[in-house]
Amino acid sequence: MLLQPAPFTVWREHIRGDGIPLTAVYFAPDYYGSAQYIEYFSMKPGTAWANRAGAKTDPTVINPREAELYKKALAAGGEAMEKVYFEIGEEMIKDRIILPVISPNLILAYRKDIAGVRYSACCNLPLTEISRK
Repeated sequence: MLLQPAPFTVWREHIRGDGIPLTAVYFAPDYYGSAQYIEYFSMKPGTAWANRAGAKTDPTVINPREAELYKKALAAGGEAMEKVYFEIGEEMIKDRIILPVISPNLILAYRKDIAGVRYSACCNLPLTEISRK
């Protein structure tokens, strides 16, 4: 199989048409957190990648545990929420549909009296969470 780079519009037409046996695509969420990733890549009903993986014609693609855990994550907070998102990630690994590859090229430097600095995959720095200790 040869790699065939394509503009996003061409790729989208192929993926919506007959499909592509293997693809790589860049994903940058619109906001910080795990919810959008789950909404896009999980194998719960109605997600873009569940549909692209053939869920409309093969219902075995759907992983009902992911939908259950997602509801639980949305109702939880703090560490409990993070724990549930970790469980969803484990389920997504078992699906063997999506292989996330992350290689951030970002270095954040700040003084030790600054708190709340964290990296987001969409390269946003949540400024409202930054404070001085």
